[in-house]
Amino acid sequence: MFYRRLNFHISFNLIVLLALAMLLINVVVTGAVQRLLLKNKAAEGALLIAALEAHLAGLDSPPEKRGIGVIEHLLERSDYASALILGPTPGVRFTAGKPGMPQEILASAARDAQTANRPGTRLAGATWGLFRREKAILILSAPFQGRHGFTGGISIVCHLQPLYQQLRHIQQHVFVYLLVNLILLTLLGRYRLSRLTIQPLKKLVETAESCKDGGKALFFGGEKDGNEFNQLSCALNQMLHRISRNQEALRRSVHSLEQANVDLKRAQNDIINAEKLASVGRLSAGIAHEIGNPLAIIIGYLELLKRNDISTAERKDFISRTESEIHRINQIIRQLLDVSRPSNNAIGRISIHDVLSDIATVFKYQPLMKDMRLALAFEALDDHVVADAALVRQAFLNLVINAADALAQTERPRVPSIEPRNPAPRPSPETRRTLEIPFADNGVGIPEAQLPYLFEPFFTTKAPGKGTGLGLSVCYMIVKASGGSIRVHSREDDGTRMVIELPLFNGGDTSNVG
Repeated sequence: MFYRRLNFHISFNLIVLLALAMLLINVVVTGAVQRLLLKNKAAEGALLIAALEAHLAGLDSPPEKRGIGVIEHLLERSDYASALILGPTPGVRFTAGKPGMPQEILASAARDAQTANRPGTRLAGATWGLFRREKAILILSAPFQGRHGFTGGISIVCHLQPLYQQLRHIQQHVFVYLLVNLILLTLLGRYRLSRLTIQPLKKLVETAESCKDGGKALFFGGEKDGNEFNQLSCALNQMLHRISRNQEALRRSVHSLEQANVDLKRAQNDIINAEKLASVGRLSAGIAHEIGNPLAIIIGYLELLKRNDISTAERKDFISRTESEIHRINQIIRQLLDVSRPSNNAIGRISIHDVLSDIATVFKYQPLMKDMRLALAFEALDDHVVADAALVRQAFLNLVINAADALAQTERPRVPSIEPRNPAPRPSPETRRTLEIPFADNGVGIPEAQLPYLFEPFFTTKAPGKGTGLGLSVCYMIVKASGGSIRVHSREDDGTRMVIELPLFNGGDTSNVG
């Protein structure tokens, strides 16, 4: 089908080009023939005027009625229709033949020739020529002088419609000739173009199709003609040989890249797990301290239960209080387990408000949040995103710990805040709706010179032993993998504001998650 269309387009364009070329040649040749015929008509008229001048010069007086018969006989023998003769005195004129146009025009032409004492030529009227409107009448004029010194002027008229009719008749034969030539040249040109272009191109495509699945077939075997297709064939053969030689190296490179990608993902997971263990370690110390109080209460109740002097009601009360403290310990441990649970790459729809609520509950028992009140303001109308809940919880946990560490170094009121919200949609219709989660504190802030390095691995502003330098870099990896972005606004001694922006859940679309 492709070759049929290509052959049709080539043939069609060839026909159009040949037709335009022949029409142009026809217009040029026809115009030249028309000018030549007009020139011949003018030459014929000049001979006729010369004959009329000779006849009039032989007369003793103006012709009046004498000599008109000879003039009409000369007109009949030529293609000129009529003649007008001016006498030596004004108002004296003689006509012969049928003018077919106002005599004043003929008289004016004859008078101008008589006054200027030289021949003249005029074109008048309008009629259809071959391709456009042309002049319909040719007027030739000349002065003459009689035998006894009298002078006058003469004008003859030639109607050009028969000339154009003759040209149109010839044009019909020319069109037939051009049509035959067009058909023959089109067939010949199509045959030659097919042999020179279509067939070699078809062979190239067929060979390329046989080679695309790993075949080793060659293109044209030789260079008998040395044309462009043979040169292209040699170049394609060389390229095919190079591709065959490099296929194995390419496969090895792809395998190496795949292995490197696996190793990179494993390293990223190791970094995330290492930072998670560091965070859980810090939280565990605080939770261990928090568990000590209910354990002491439980031990006290157990000692009381060993006594025999307590009533049944008191025994039930002690047992109930012991169960309450055990449930409290269980809740604290479960929250710690939720935070430390490893990610299983379970990407799905999650609620950011729920994740933040869990984190706030965990930090409620932490000594590092002493004298601090975590302010949560859920302002987002839509808080559902597509992400891994365990990884998002890890990123948020790192940011809250950073905020608590920054606030521990200041004496001002300590109120870290998290205020998720939906920003106003951008003008572009292609921009997706997002959720912004700002983590703000009024701590010591970060020097401006250190801001460009915050998300680099192992960079930390904390004292030695206080941090691994992986917290923010892990946050950056997690947020990017979730299709979002993270930016920081901070000034020294003026607090820090970390803003995470995540695309909202959009009807089961998870294309934003990398």
